[in-house]
Amino acid sequence: MEENILEAKAEFHKVIDFVTGEALGREIDVVEGELFRMLLRLGQQLLELFLRSVGTGKVGQTVRQ
Repeated sequence: MEENILEAKAEFHKVIDFVTGEALGREIDVVEGELFRMLLRLGQQLLELFLRSVGTGKVGQTVRQ
């Protein structure tokens, strides 16, 4: 799980580096598209971290009376 945390932190730092560096001087639509892709990757990593922490939440069939 520690590896997942490090990967998510690294991805977050990539986003910050992008918007404060590489994105400067680019057209807004290009920045928006790349930023969107980067945030989707970060979101996926965070969701994977969550799932590794607590699982899916599914515990089995529901008993109904």
